[in-house]
Amino acid sequence: MPSFNFEQVIKRFLLSEGKNEPSLKSYLRALDESLKNFPQRTGSDKQRVEMALEALRGVRRHARRLHERTTKLEEDNKIMSEQLSLLEESGEK
Repeated sequence: MPSFNFEQVIKRFLLSEGKNEPSLKSYLRALDESLKNFPQRTGSDKQRVEMALEALRGVRRHARRLHERTTKLEEDNKIMSEQLSLLEESGEK
Protein backbone atom coordinates (compact mmCIF):
# COMPACT_ATOMS: atom_id res chain seq x y z
CA MET A 1 0.00 0.00 0.00
CA PRO A 2 1.52 3.37 -0.99
CA SER A 3 2.24 5.79 1.83
CA PHE A 4 0.50 9.15 1.92
CA ASN A 5 2.86 12.05 2.57
CA PHE A 6 1.03 14.97 4.17
CA GLU A 7 4.08 17.21 3.95
CA GLN A 8 4.16 16.94 0.17
CA VAL A 9 0.44 17.62 -0.09
CA ILE A 10 0.72 20.68 2.13
CA LYS A 11 3.78 21.93 0.25
CA ARG A 12 2.01 21.59 -3.13
CA PHE A 13 -1.03 23.38 -1.74
CA LEU A 14 1.02 26.26 -0.35
CA LEU A 15 3.09 26.64 -3.50
CA SER A 16 0.01 26.79 -5.73
CA GLU A 17 -1.98 28.98 -3.37
CA GLY A 18 -0.60 32.32 -4.60
CA LYS A 19 -1.15 31.50 -8.26
CA ASN A 20 -4.88 32.13 -8.17
CA GLU A 21 -5.01 35.64 -6.80
CA PRO A 22 -8.47 37.18 -6.46
CA SER A 23 -9.43 39.86 -8.94
CA LEU A 24 -9.95 43.50 -8.06
CA LYS A 25 -13.67 42.91 -8.46
CA SER A 26 -13.52 40.17 -5.81
CA TYR A 27 -11.66 42.42 -3.39
CA LEU A 28 -14.17 45.22 -3.89
CA ARG A 29 -17.12 42.85 -3.42
CA ALA A 30 -15.62 41.50 -0.18
CA LEU A 31 -15.02 45.03 1.07
CA ASP A 32 -18.60 45.99 0.21
CA GLU A 33 -19.97 43.01 2.12
CA SER A 34 -17.74 43.75 5.11
CA LEU A 35 -18.89 47.36 5.24
CA LYS A 36 -22.54 46.41 4.97
CA ASN A 37 -22.15 43.90 7.81
CA PHE A 38 -20.21 46.34 10.00
CA PRO A 39 -22.07 46.99 13.27
CA GLN A 40 -23.46 50.51 13.26
CA ARG A 41 -24.09 51.30 16.90
CA THR A 42 -24.01 55.10 16.68
CA GLY A 43 -24.95 57.75 14.19
CA SER A 44 -21.31 58.50 13.49
CA ASP A 45 -20.69 54.81 12.74
CA LYS A 46 -23.55 54.90 10.26
CA GLN A 47 -22.12 58.03 8.60
CA ARG A 48 -18.66 56.49 8.37
CA VAL A 49 -20.03 53.35 6.74
CA GLU A 50 -22.11 55.42 4.30
CA MET A 51 -19.04 57.49 3.35
CA ALA A 52 -16.93 54.35 2.94
CA LEU A 53 -19.60 52.76 0.72
CA GLU A 54 -19.77 55.92 -1.39
CA ALA A 55 -15.98 55.94 -1.73
CA LEU A 56 -16.13 52.27 -2.72
CA ARG A 57 -18.64 53.07 -5.46
CA GLY A 58 -16.21 55.72 -6.74
CA VAL A 59 -13.37 53.19 -6.71
CA ARG A 60 -15.54 50.76 -8.68
CA ARG A 61 -16.33 53.41 -11.30
CA HIS A 62 -12.68 54.37 -11.58
CA ALA A 63 -11.58 50.72 -11.82
CA ARG A 64 -14.16 50.11 -14.56
CA ARG A 65 -12.90 53.10 -16.53
CA LEU A 66 -9.29 51.97 -16.12
CA HIS A 67 -10.20 48.49 -17.31
CA GLU A 68 -12.00 49.88 -20.37
CA ARG A 69 -9.07 52.16 -21.16
CA THR A 70 -6.55 49.34 -20.74
CA THR A 71 -8.58 47.09 -23.02
CA LYS A 72 -8.76 49.82 -25.67
CA LEU A 73 -5.03 50.50 -25.44
CA GLU A 74 -4.26 46.80 -25.76
CA GLU A 75 -6.46 46.60 -28.86
CA ASP A 76 -4.79 49.69 -30.34
CA ASN A 77 -1.37 48.23 -29.59
CA LYS A 78 -2.30 44.99 -31.33
CA ILE A 79 -3.54 46.85 -34.40
CA MET A 80 -0.39 48.98 -34.55
CA SER A 81 1.83 45.90 -34.16
CA GLU A 82 0.01 44.22 -37.04
CA GLN A 83 0.41 47.35 -39.19
CA LEU A 84 4.10 47.53 -38.33
CA SER A 85 4.55 43.90 -39.33
CA LEU A 86 2.82 44.56 -42.65
CA LEU A 87 5.03 47.62 -43.29
CA GLU A 88 8.17 45.67 -42.45
CA GLU A 89 7.10 42.85 -44.77
CA SER A 90 6.35 45.25 -47.63
CA GLY A 91 9.69 47.00 -47.08
CA GLU A 92 11.60 43.75 -47.40
CA LYS A 93 10.11 42.95 -50.81
